[in-house]
Amino acid sequence: MERCKKIGFRLFQGHFFAHPEIVSGRRLSASQAGLIQLINLASGDSETVRIEEGIKHEPALAINLLRIVNSVGHGLSRRTTSLRHAITLLGRRQLQGWLQLLLMTPAGKTPDASRSPLLQVAALRGRMMEMLIGQSHPRDGKLADQAFITGIMSMMPAALGLPMNEIFEQITLEPEVMEALSSHAGMLGKTLALLECFDADDGQGCDVLLGQLHNVDLDRGTLNTCLMDSLRWVNGNTEGD
Repeated sequence: MERCKKIGFRLFQGHFFAHPEIVSGRRLSASQAGLIQLINLASGDSETVRIEEGIKHEPALAINLLRIVNSVGHGLSRRTTSLRHAITLLGRRQLQGWLQLLLMTPAGKTPDASRSPLLQVAALRGRMMEMLIGQSHPRDGKLADQAFITGIMSMMPAALGLPMNEIFEQITLEPEVMEALSSHAGMLGKTLALLECFDADDGQGCDVLLGQLHNVDLDRGTLNTCLMDSLRWVNGNTEGD
């Protein structure tokens, strides 16, 4: 990758970028620390006014939030200019996921999966986790939300260069998500392990995990379908940004 970069290549993708370069005790930048504070506010029971106050200290973040909420996809009859209203419209779960993607973005840039291999992997894994859980537990919206967060968070060691246990000390997560990330426990953990085998082209590992999920309507065909749909979703999210 470094040789290709030196001779002029500018676009890269692949599982290589999901491999973390861990430096225990690494200090986070001021912008990363600010994002982590906002993630913790969004994932907890903090009042909207506290989240709003935190975003006000990051003008670029505030502008991007208003841009997202005022996009055509939200179908608003008039533009939203209030940060508090924008936070309410976007929702805590969506805000948390967006902030976590921002945490993987180089300073001064906006999250664009078409230009960042790591963001592409993170967004793709989050979406696939969400879709697989939606397939196996169609009536459990909370579990699907947790699945998306789990998928994104699985890329945090690569994004921050920190071991997962140090990330847990800084970012507030629900116990089910932490257990899935640390020991592949529960439905979320087994689904994450399944995707990791799928990403690594480990067919035997996929079959073993699919066997462990025998009470769930998942198979190789479901994985391939979710991959295609998730790729469309990731590419659709980057068009026109």
